[in-house]
Order: sequence, then C-alpha cells, then structure tokens
Amino acid sequence: MNYMCFLNTKFLFKHMRSDAALADRSRHVPVSCHVNYHPEKEARMVSIKAFYHGGDDAALKPWNGGEGRNTGGCSGKVGVNTDRMPPLGDKGYKDFKLGDSLLAANEEWSWSGEGGGVHFRAGGALSSPWGEGTW
Repeated sequence: MNYMCFLNTKFLFKHMRSDAALADRSRHVPVSCHVNYHPEKEARMVSIKAFYHGGDDAALKPWNGGEGRNTGGCSGKVGVNTDRMPPLGDKGYKDFKLGDSLLAANEEWSWSGEGGGVHFRAGGALSSPWGEGTW
C-alpha cells in the first residue's frame, strides 16, 4: 500500500504539504487520510476536507507538524503554558528521569547515524559536531 495515497496526518503535516509535487492537488490527491497523530483531530479533519474538497489552499497552513497551531511559540501546546522554556537547573534534572539517566550514563551519543560526538552535560549544556547548545 502506497503511504502517499493511504496516508496519515503525520506524513501529511510534516512532509507532504511542503513538497511541491505532493501538495499540488492537481497532481496528487490521496485516497484516504487517517487522522491519528495529532490531539486536535476533529479540527484537522475540517482543514483537510477544506484543502482537498473545498479547494482552500490556506486550509492546512494554520497547523504545525506536531500538535497545535503554527503560533511561533510553545504556548498552548499540551502541558506548556509559556512561549519560552527555561533551562532546567541541576535540581530539575534530578526530577526529570530521562535527563537524569542521560547524565548518569555519561556516554557519547550519535544523532541520525552521524558518528557520535553528542554529549549531554550537567546544567543543560550540550556539545555536538554541530556546535554547543542546551537541552
């Protein structure tokens, strides 16, 4: 079964709508779309119908690829009440099981198969082949 013809909303919102050929309704219309990836299913269904059946070119634009709308920030997303996420302090990592485990492992990690060099450090510092940052 071709995933571009029988698609899910993750593929539609993360990939298909940004591909010139696949986003052009005159060139490609999926057979079905399973709305299963996003928490706001009903509203996204309305937008998908407006795009494919109503010819509304802007119908998919309000949505981001994950959850919520394209607001330019994090506010309004599930469990997030702010547009700026402060870095976790050292105590915060102890309360954050995954973060605490990353620090305790003290290992070199790889990203997308790119030969390692990613280090999660105390205080939220991150070093990688692409530069320094925070996590």
